[in-house]
Amino acid sequence: MYYSHSLHDESLDFFESFIREIIAGKSNYKHLVEPIITDTHLYVLGDKDIYSVNRSGFTVIVFLAKTATDFFKTIDPENVSANDYNYILNVISSQRETARA
Repeated sequence: MYYSHSLHDESLDFFESFIREIIAGKSNYKHLVEPIITDTHLYVLGDKDIYSVNRSGFTVIVFLAKTATDFFKTIDPENVSANDYNYILNVISSQRETARA
């Protein structure tokens, strides 16, 4: 089955690949992921709105906020663990599998 590959999907592809690299031990990708995790956290807490979040990560931030609200309310953006990265990766993967089914 074919599915549309949009800018949303492309943004998630990049974000997912960066998280996979971080999990593999390549910390040089953290600077690309951390602002998105921080803005998602602040967005779900209500400290930021859709107009003030990181524009380059907007689609990923909104996606994560909608699919893992409770998780992002409790995450500490200053101390993201390997378990946190794995959880985020699982959220992305499970949502994609649901969308493709």
